[in-house]
Amino acid sequence: MSSDIAQARGRAINETVATVRGIVSANGVTRASLDQVKAALVALSKRVELFPDAHFPAPVYPAMQSLYRLSIDSDGRNALYIYRPAPGKETCPHNHATWASWSASKETNPIDSIAAPTAARNPATLNLS
Repeated sequence: MSSDIAQARGRAINETVATVRGIVSANGVTRASLDQVKAALVALSKRVELFPDAHFPAPVYPAMQSLYRLSIDSDGRNALYIYRPAPGKETCPHNHATWASWSASKETNPIDSIAAPTAARNPATLNLS
């Protein structure tokens, strides 16, 4: 049963990553294409039967988080992870050094405004509510 779940998860992940690659390859990284990427990742994350807690346990104290790599391209361009924070752990907004798309997250980051990077002000700044 466990290996059946892992195999089904692997197929679903491969299909989703292929979809994401196709979206970005055809359209580049734009707000519209990222909305499509988000939809693909949310659809995968809704398949909760593929991600049982037993396969991706929450961290055990003193660990504050667990990170499970589901997929990564050989060149590191695209990667897909499950991030499991410890109960009550908060993560401040941060820079992934590239774009990132999160799905099925209960994390809340109220953002009042974003100032784009400029020659005078680099990197971009977030003004939190």
